[in-house]
Amino acid sequence: MVENIIISMAEEIESPETQNPNVNNKFGLILISHDAIDLGVTEEVVARMLEGLKEKSPGVELAGATILEGMTPSQVQLVYPDLKREFLDAFTKTLGDNPSVLIAFEQTDPETFDFDFIKEINSVKGKIKRHKTSDGEGGWGKSIRSAIPLPSDRERYEEMDRKLDQGSLSEDDYVKLTHHLVHSPDNEAELAGLYLLFDIDTKREIFGEENMDTFDGWAQKMTSE
Repeated sequence: MVENIIISMAEEIESPETQNPNVNNKFGLILISHDAIDLGVTEEVVARMLEGLKEKSPGVELAGATILEGMTPSQVQLVYPDLKREFLDAFTKTLGDNPSVLIAFEQTDPETFDFDFIKEINSVKGKIKRHKTSDGEGGWGKSIRSAIPLPSDRERYEEMDRKLDQGSLSEDDYVKLTHHLVHSPDNEAELAGLYLLFDIDTKREIFGEENMDTFDGWAQKMTSE
């Protein structure tokens, strides 16, 4: 009887669904939006993100990418699980009707075990409290978000500034008038949502076939909690 209990415990520990694969320490994921594609700055965003991550850990490398021709409502929900309904509806339509690019970064330094991709990616992306135009001409700054507005988009941001000042900026206005160059996860549940956007062949190529069962079990667990 004792032997059976030990065997059962060992099987549970080894089960992919119960392991913590520390995906966030090994891989970082971002979603390049159609705004960046339309503006022709996809490569610029990826290059700046990689450069910023390498400053924090030289072992970070670009692991792969895949083009998403459109996302289903359930996929958008996985990527933005905590988004307000008003914004979620707008994002669902936008991401469903337009292509985006899913990018993966990998920590290749075998001696680095605790690199926090979620934290460091958001640090490189930068924070923004209000989409007001800056006093300068716009363009690339210290963070990716500081590129909003780009110089060619100043008029649309000035229009949004007026709506903000008037208190008449609706959710639809916000989505239409702002550029969302890149999305990055704020927690492991959102990271898992992005992971599930990869098709099986791309997952095998980027994450390794030997990791897929464990990673898939982790992603399903994180997105079902």
